Amino acid sequence: CGEPGKPGVYTRVAVFKDWLQEQMSATPSSREPSCRELLAWEPPGEPPADAAPPCAYYARLCPGPAAACARLAHQQCLQRRRRCELRSLAHTLLGLLRGAQELLGPSPGMRRLAPTLARPALSLLEPPRHHAR
Repeated sequence: CGEPGKPGVYTRVAVFKDWLQEQMSATPSSREPSCRELLAWEPPGEPPADAAPPCAYYARLCPGPAAACARLAHQQCLQRRRRCELRSLAHTLLGLLRGAQELLGPSPGMRRLAPTLARPALSLLEPPRHHAR
């Protein structure tokens, strides 16, 4: 499924079949929620008294009282959800930029400038020269 010019990671998925099955069939509180689950989740305005899915995983890791752990789990869920939202927006933006680049291509003026823009100016690389009088 690789695409030219795009890095990829390849593996034999069959080797990980048992682990994949285990992850897919695990109860929500026994694994960290995926971005898909977090983005589908509608967080309540106030943290619940007990850790509700998909935040139950984070409460399970907390050694304190249940109410304090529920608040902490809710905060961790919200933080992770924000990271997922940002990553989703970044992927969307990159896709739009790639589409625009393919659609528009480099303009004729930019083709001439591209090599000079890619390398630093000589004046930045060399020490200043003093003219002899």
